[in-house]
Amino acid sequence: MRAWTSLVVAVVAAPLAAQAKGVNPDLVSLTVRASEGAAYDRLIFLTNGNAETVIVTSLRLVECVNVDGGCGATRNAQLRVLPDQEVLLLRVKAGAVSHPPKFKLSYTWKPERTELGPEVEVLFDHSSPPDTLPVTGVRKRDAAVAAAVDSIVVAPATVTVHVGATLNLGKVLRMTALDAEGKTVPGITFRMAVDTGKLYARLSGGILTGLKPGSALLLISPPQPPGTASVHPKGASRVTVTVVP
Repeated sequence: MRAWTSLVVAVVAAPLAAQAKGVNPDLVSLTVRASEGAAYDRLIFLTNGNAETVIVTSLRLVECVNVDGGCGATRNAQLRVLPDQEVLLLRVKAGAVSHPPKFKLSYTWKPERTELGPEVEVLFDHSSPPDTLPVTGVRKRDAAVAAAVDSIVVAPATVTVHVGATLNLGKVLRMTALDAEGKTVPGITFRMAVDTGKLYARLSGGILTGLKPGSALLLISPPQPPGTASVHPKGASRVTVTVVP
């Protein structure tokens, strides 16, 4: 089935069953990213921030819009996710290449050690686009403006968030794009994503959430012109995130 090839604006994951004793369900989370190779395909990553291994037992796409191959039936996964590990859980292919797919993902997971608790069922809602624009789907105007950006100045350079708390980065960070002559470039739509430390902080819709004590780096960049995907985008700046108890 083509839509079920295994492998930074509102994504909501809501536990439907009782929480697993000894394993924090809030530390088992999904992140959706755009595929660099196919602009409107969606890659779904699962992160296990617990100190115990968990097993993803089943997957099922529901309420699919523009999903290649449709929703399909429930799939038996049996995927082990080690402590502090991120795995590529699923690739959802777009039916039409002009816009991204919309869907919900129903999945179940359980602690590997059965004495730690029961199976947990989660409904993951991806009916809105992800935080970051598709690499090859940037609007022409954004691409032209972004090409003039030489650097991005961000203040403050460090932010602190408590575990379980949130920060609205649009209200906390001041971001200015500059050209090679140091002049302000107007009209920039900044991209924000957690570059490293996804086990400690999560970003969704511009809202930063502390997951557990540790450090993360935010990558802030202008939209990149089509076909120029890079780990280090031109003009990108980084902000240190400190997550405290």
